[in-house]
Amino acid sequence: MADTFAFALQDAIEEIARHPAVRAVGSCEQVEGGVVVPAQVSVNLPSRARDGVSATGVREVEQVLFKFPREYPLKGPWLYLREDFPTDMPHINPHTRGSFVPPCVYEGTLNDLVQTDGIVAVVDQLVTWLERAASGQLMNLDQGWEPTRRGEAHATLEFDADAMVRALPQDGLPTVYGGTFAQSGKGVFMGVQIGQTDTHGFRSELITGISGRRIFRGRLSVVVAMAAWQEGKGRVDDVYRPDMVVDIPSLAQRAVETGIDGTALIGKLESLLLQANLAAQVKAPWPWVGDFLVAVVLAVKRPVALLRSGRDIEFVPYVVRIPRDETGPALAKARVEAAFHLHGANAQLLARTSGYETVDLDHALAFIGCGSLGSKISLHLGRAGFGNQLLVDNEALVGHNLARHASYGGTCSNKAENLATTLRSLGHAGARAAPVDAAALFTTGTDFAELLPPGKRLILDSTASPQVAAAATHSPYLTPEVGRLARAQIYNRGGVAVLLLEGDKRTPRCDDLTAELFRRCRSNPGLRGQIKGNAADLTQVMIGDNCRSLTMQMADSMVSRAAAAMAMQVEQWLVQGIPDAGFLCVGYQDAAGIGFSWATNAVLPSLELIAANDPSWRVRVASTVTKRIAQDVQKWGPVETGGAVLGHIDTHARTIVVADIVDAPPDSIRQRDRFVLGTQGLQDAVLQANTESLHYLRFIGTWHSHPAGGPHSQIDKDTLAAISRFAPGLPVVSLVWRPEGFACEVRVDQGRSS
Repeated sequence: MADTFAFALQDAIEEIARHPAVRAVGSCEQVEGGVVVPAQVSVNLPSRARDGVSATGVREVEQVLFKFPREYPLKGPWLYLREDFPTDMPHINPHTRGSFVPPCVYEGTLNDLVQTDGIVAVVDQLVTWLERAASGQLMNLDQGWEPTRRGEAHATLEFDADAMVRALPQDGLPTVYGGTFAQSGKGVFMGVQIGQTDTHGFRSELITGISGRRIFRGRLSVVVAMAAWQEGKGRVDDVYRPDMVVDIPSLAQRAVETGIDGTALIGKLESLLLQANLAAQVKAPWPWVGDFLVAVVLAVKRPVALLRSGRDIEFVPYVVRIPRDETGPALAKARVEAAFHLHGANAQLLARTSGYETVDLDHALAFIGCGSLGSKISLHLGRAGFGNQLLVDNEALVGHNLARHASYGGTCSNKAENLATTLRSLGHAGARAAPVDAAALFTTGTDFAELLPPGKRLILDSTASPQVAAAATHSPYLTPEVGRLARAQIYNRGGVAVLLLEGDKRTPRCDDLTAELFRRCRSNPGLRGQIKGNAADLTQVMIGDNCRSLTMQMADSMVSRAAAAMAMQVEQWLVQGIPDAGFLCVGYQDAAGIGFSWATNAVLPSLELIAANDPSWRVRVASTVTKRIAQDVQKWGPVETGGAVLGHIDTHARTIVVADIVDAPPDSIRQRDRFVLGTQGLQDAVLQANTESLHYLRFIGTWHSHPAGGPHSQIDKDTLAAISRFAPGLPVVSLVWRPEGFACEVRVDQGRSS
């Protein structure tokens, strides 16, 4: 390993020396933890520079120290500039006053840069940094204020910055909030409970982690300080200073530099230490199990908003740590360490991380069914920032559900409530659970107005329940004013994912779109084969000695693949605006069973007709059918024409969906005053269509044209009656195309079959 370091170091020195901006490389010096290599680096100064020094204090030749750790090249070098290098500029890492100045020359880590582009790239970044420092271009105020660098801090303080801004004191006096912490080694993770006055002080306990690590955890005080406001305005600090805080005196100095009362701040820390000591449960010189900790946040108003933020308040956090000392606690012994500020989970942070920073996150969503598919789609959307969700499910989360469910909390809780808890943990306080029966919600209207009042929302049914599907499709309460209904379902054990979106006036509806799906199966053998699969979708799974569940056997990864595609589609609708048209979206796996193709198809509104002879029947004619009929009518002109129609019947809702047609056989008779549907090959064509649609579409009647207009003739009625006798108990439809619009009759023969 030593030889490896020696060879790598020698190669690095030679590459640095060959760099065009490097004038000379000095002798190596062995130091603790590595080797320091000095280099003289030329800097292109702006033309206004005088005597080899820029207006910002950068020299035309700067000495840079490359400190190579013994783990090099696995770890990159540390860079240091001269002790008196100007520090009133951004992109300088924390350091102690009077020490070598560490520039931050790369947005990532030099460890990664060395691995990807080598030591030459490090020198390139250094030269660029020095030239920008010389010309005063390390920060562009038009883009925002560069936050104070925290270097390689080991502490993190999590809080909602926007909430903190609203709670900031204006009188210049420090405010104390309660907080929590967990400490392991050097690392400390702290959280602030904004708005909750600290009444507990410092409390700690020692636990052993799963890996055997010692973890100190408990409660601590969080002190927030800001300069006093004057004439209703905050004091602006427009001077950039690198962080040089290491102890209590330097913390006080930093506070004073930003206009904060340093004496009041240190006094508050002394008071908190005293109170914690007096309130400690153990009466001993050192009454706590580990170090004593206090978090400090300096709030500084900047002249412009922070980079990539809408706030002009910068929070500079620290952790004040008094190491355990059996002689007793003293603030003078405290080490003050820089801490990172971490945003707590919230919708805006999740959306920003997902690339949806400018998207409206207030879209209302309702999930009907919070099982494996629904829960995954819900959390995909929640993690993208869309957490304004109503979750409807009255079933419990039990053991076998955890094979695929997105939540991983305890069993025997309600699925909707479990999922809502998970969403709230992501910062979505508005996530609501409704453990009610979904079918009853749509059919009886119980709780409907309260749960789903009029508003712009997307309602996603993922229950895979025919009962719920029927209830939602035909619900008198689910009006366009309430929202848009969508349905997510999977076939063939996750091999096919289907997402339906109803049109903006509930046409096409989900029953129309389902019929359209199976119509497409007729002309798409690949889709047909994927939906059909090789095994039954539903299988009985024993979930207890005397309990079984009828479910679709498939791995979590299969559900996740389908859910991810569906969630991406919904996200696209939410980001770009939910389209007015209905949509049929289908994804199915490739031959290897891993890849997934996704296609979206806009579906035009269906035509709804009321049967003239029996108004209790509704006939919904797909736009593809009306288009094909219109084309055939145009072809034959004044001569009557026609054909057979295929569709799906919902006898309970007394609804017929006409999804496709079969062309008239060659022996059909077309005349000006009549059309007679031929029989040559008709039965085979109808049976083939039924097979190709996976038995979803069947022969449901006929259509013909009346170029001269008019209602059904007596011959038409007699023909309908004759056809209905071949399917007793089932409705048969007769459509008549007329210049003034379609006419429709439905006949149900109540006779007995022989």
